[in-house]
Amino acid sequence: RPRWPLLGGGANIAGARGIAPAAAAVEQQAAPDWRAAHDGLKPQRVTLPVGNTEIVLETGEIGRQANGAIMASCGETMVYATACCGGSAGDGSFVPLTVNYSERFSAAGRTAGGYIKRDGRTKDSDVLVSRLVDRPIRPMFKKGWASETQVLEWVMSYDGVNCPEPLAITAAAAALLVSDIPFEKAVAGVRVGYIAKDDRIVINPSMQEQQRSALDLMVAGTRDAILMIEGFCDFLTEEQMLRAVEAGHAAVSSMCEKMEAWAQQVGKPKRTGLVLPPAGLQQEVNALVYDKLVNGYMTLGTKDGRNQLESEAEAAVQSALGGRDGGPTAVQLSLAVKEAKSAAMRAVVLDAGRRMDGRGLRDVRVITSRATPLPRTHGSALF
Repeated sequence: RPRWPLLGGGANIAGARGIAPAAAAVEQQAAPDWRAAHDGLKPQRVTLPVGNTEIVLETGEIGRQANGAIMASCGETMVYATACCGGSAGDGSFVPLTVNYSERFSAAGRTAGGYIKRDGRTKDSDVLVSRLVDRPIRPMFKKGWASETQVLEWVMSYDGVNCPEPLAITAAAAALLVSDIPFEKAVAGVRVGYIAKDDRIVINPSMQEQQRSALDLMVAGTRDAILMIEGFCDFLTEEQMLRAVEAGHAAVSSMCEKMEAWAQQVGKPKRTGLVLPPAGLQQEVNALVYDKLVNGYMTLGTKDGRNQLESEAEAAVQSALGGRDGGPTAVQLSLAVKEAKSAAMRAVVLDAGRRMDGRGLRDVRVITSRATPLPRTHGSALF
């Protein structure tokens, strides 16, 4: 058998097989050059000034088969977030959202010391951060979105200075914002600290600043409103807490404004497959049960009484509007009743200044506690 040279061997082989060398050359020219295609994928970036640091969001270079993908970095801490959704929609009774956050040993340059080098099962801290990300983004999906949605996040690099938790909230929301998933508004998250010695509020404090901070507060929201507050403090005054919340939301608002402008340039067109109730259904349901719900919430002081009231309202709506050909489904009617209950509760609280159990807005319920209810268990208490 002849030995073909490494260079030009394709034409020689083609000639040996009876194929014209010119035709083989044409086929080689028509083959796509994947290197050139990859070189043309330039990441789209936006820089978000946050406190004394900057957050950089990138999209378009990796994770191109996901509906949305973001690489977020602050210093040398980097979080990669993807957002994907299914094609088929559910019945619209809830948003089928799954959030999974994972911190890898390799992000800090470490490897497990045992025989098994993989990271192992999900840690409790990762589950808590997943919930931290889920809470502010779940209510921001467009009403009627019922397709299964998954947000996955990995800490790819950790520098020991910048915390990944607030970065994870911003990265997840940005991935949804630039995707074709109908996500309403930009959402961002920050960590707020308070250095009591200097009477100074710090946005996204470093690990060293957190050790000196009397406050560890996570604030997430949109440009206009706060969606989530979680944290703890070391005996701060109400005024100091309000200052911290306001400073956190000011930083969030500035970030969201830049994220929305950036998403207008690089984002995908949003999908339209929403599971919506028939037009006018909410008005029909409100006409049937809204006034009864308001009157019941104003007079009933027990939870059993309110549950009975809501069950009767649900049954009345299902009986009056359900079972019609081409009419609303049972799930749609239940969701409309839920909206009516929410509106009635809001009216009672804001208009009458009354809580559901009869207390005023500034009344605190009676708190009781008892130590050592269990005779043998160490440190038991009933609260």
